[in-house]
Amino acid sequence: MNEPSSPEWELEVLIKNCWHRVRASIQDGYLGVSLEEGDEEGGGGGLIPDIPEGKRVVRISKAEDAGLGISIKGGRENRMPILISKIFGGMAAHNGGGLYLGDAILSVDGIDLRSAVHDEAVRVLKSTASKVVLEVKHMKEVTPYFQKAVLLSEVGWSLPPVPFLVDGGGSSYQEDIISPGSDMKWTPLSLACLTRESPQNTQHAFEITSPDRKHTAYLRCSSQSSFEKWYSSVALAIDRTVQEALVKANFALPFRVNKMGWMSQISEKSGSYSSDTSFDSGMSDSTNNTVWSPSFVAQTEDSLFLWDTVPWSIKEWSNPRDKIALVQSRIICQDKRTTRLVLRHGSDAGVHTYTFQVSTKNEHTNWLTSLIQGTLYASKNLQIFKTKCLWMNKECILTIHVDKGFSLNEANNSSSEIWSQPYQNLAASNDDGSKLLWLQFRGMPEDEFTLDMNPKIVVFTIHNFLSTKLQLLGGKN
Repeated sequence: MNEPSSPEWELEVLIKNCWHRVRASIQDGYLGVSLEEGDEEGGGGGLIPDIPEGKRVVRISKAEDAGLGISIKGGRENRMPILISKIFGGMAAHNGGGLYLGDAILSVDGIDLRSAVHDEAVRVLKSTASKVVLEVKHMKEVTPYFQKAVLLSEVGWSLPPVPFLVDGGGSSYQEDIISPGSDMKWTPLSLACLTRESPQNTQHAFEITSPDRKHTAYLRCSSQSSFEKWYSSVALAIDRTVQEALVKANFALPFRVNKMGWMSQISEKSGSYSSDTSFDSGMSDSTNNTVWSPSFVAQTEDSLFLWDTVPWSIKEWSNPRDKIALVQSRIICQDKRTTRLVLRHGSDAGVHTYTFQVSTKNEHTNWLTSLIQGTLYASKNLQIFKTKCLWMNKECILTIHVDKGFSLNEANNSSSEIWSQPYQNLAASNDDGSKLLWLQFRGMPEDEFTLDMNPKIVVFTIHNFLSTKLQLLGGKN
């Protein structure tokens, strides 16, 4: 996909706390950025020091088994001198000072490198002792090129060496897949996280985060219209990679994945509590402080899986941070004008509220539809839910059937049915949020059940079974 039609320098990237104007492009799932000519210094200034002309002798001290902490380019085979292209912070060359980007290395400890090939220069540099003497000469004309390279090295990330959901034995990703040798830095958008976050709430800016959430790129546009173009283009490129990964997931995993992707999440844990009716009101009693954070979400045929990062391996897929049974969940869309989704899950710990937010209205609609359909499908697929209970001091089994309704049997004699009731006879219900469930059927006294699980599990299952029953009835009309 080509870059959006826009002025050439309307996009900026944040590098080392300074915004730099860039030329940008999106191609084949990669975002490429190249610094504008003359923008190597950006807003930081002072990156090009006053370096003496002519030859210089620089002495560096280092540990015997350590490197100098420099990268080099060039060599006789490239018709170039051996040039320092990067100096690593915190290492010997950086700590000792005296070396600069664009310095040509003429000799190392008296060994002439003026006509050396690249590999020969590497061997000489690696074989140095703890005291190193370098003869260098600054090549001012190549300094901007290397400064650009150093700045761009701070942008983006690489994918893991093993492809998505290939546990060993697969071919590795190749670096510089697109336009090798160009002045663009290409960052893979595969399964990246895109949000409207920005440092200090900068206007018209957005954030792209790597699948492992270890690297982040901030980009800024010159106007709201430009922002919308770029944001939509990046979102579309990422979504294409998600669809490709979805196909791989369904080929590699022992279960079907219906939908997956990133959502921002607030996780609020509320304790068990008694509701006015067992059909949960949808309101949370939690007053905990909340923080938004990205979650990678995958919806299967019966569950919703959550991770802090993209589960890159099959092993990671088997160990999600949270696994939410859809049949025990309610999907709430509190305001269709927002891009938030609320999922309330009944568990043995009570009600757990998950609040999600997506980036676009289209994503919101797709996730809302998928989750609602998922809970109905999970209910239809489960068909029957059973729980042990104590009823009138008798050990019993309470059974809820997605089509037939409720039945109660003696625990030691499953064929001995005490009573059964269709859904339409249920008049009222309540629970204490801990162990007790009350069901009121028309023409009958209220039944009290002491459960061996939290009643919210039963409550949420009844709610979804009822919804599925209504859908089945609607389909017959």
